[in-house]
Amino acid sequence: MKKILLFIKKNIWKATTFVLGGIVIILLTKTADTILPSNGPVIVKELTDTLKVIHNYDLLNLSDSDSLDLLLKKKRNQISQLNIYEKELNDYLDRVKNKENAFDVPNKILINSFQKFGKKGYVQSSSAAYFNSKGPKFVENNSLIDLKINFFSDELIDEILYIRLIIYKKRDGKYSEYFFDEIYEPRKGINLIRIGNNLSKGDYEFQYGFVLKKDKDNDYPQFYLDKHYYAII
Repeated sequence: MKKILLFIKKNIWKATTFVLGGIVIILLTKTADTILPSNGPVIVKELTDTLKVIHNYDLLNLSDSDSLDLLLKKKRNQISQLNIYEKELNDYLDRVKNKENAFDVPNKILINSFQKFGKKGYVQSSSAAYFNSKGPKFVENNSLIDLKINFFSDELIDEILYIRLIIYKKRDGKYSEYFFDEIYEPRKGINLIRIGNNLSKGDYEFQYGFVLKKDKDNDYPQFYLDKHYYAII
C-alpha cells in the first residue's frame, strides 16, 4: 500500500498534467468545430452569399451601363435628326437660291404684240396699288438695263393682258420722242424686263406697267404705270 501511495505521489503531477492536457485538447477541438465547422454546405452557403452580393453589384453596373447605352442611343438619334434637318435646310436654301436665280431670266417678249394689241393710245393710271419697283438699274458694266416689277398679288397676274415698257427721250423740253416700246408676258413672282443699254446722251423717261385683259378691246385702255427719269451724260 505504501508503495502505491508513494507511486501516486511521485506521479501525481504528471497525471494532473496529462488530464489537463486532455481537457485542453477537447476544448480546442470544440472551439475549432465552432469556428470552422466541418459541414461543407455552410461554407458553400457563405461563398454563395458572397457571390450573390457580387452578382447584385454586377447587376447594378449593368443597369448603369444600359442607362448609358440608352442615353448614347438617344444622343445619336438626335444627331442623326439634326443631320437630316441640316440636309433639308440646305435643300430648301438651294431651292430658294435656284428660285431666285430663275427670276434672273427675263420675261418673254410677246412677238408681233403691237399687231395683236395695237391701239390708238392709252389712259395713264397709277400702279401704286398693284406693284412696286425700284426702277431701271444699269448692270453688267452699264451694258444692260434691268427693270424688276414685284406684284403684290399673284392672283392679279391672271387678269393682266401684258406688261409694257416705253422709253421716251426728251426733245424740245418734252418727253415726246419714242426711243423704245415693247410688250412682255406677265408671270407670277418677280417680273424682269431686260434691255441692252444703247441710250445716247440725253434725258429719258421710263414708263412701265400693265394693261388688264378687260381692256383688251378698248381703243384707249388703262395703262397702270410707274415712271422714272434718267440723264445720260
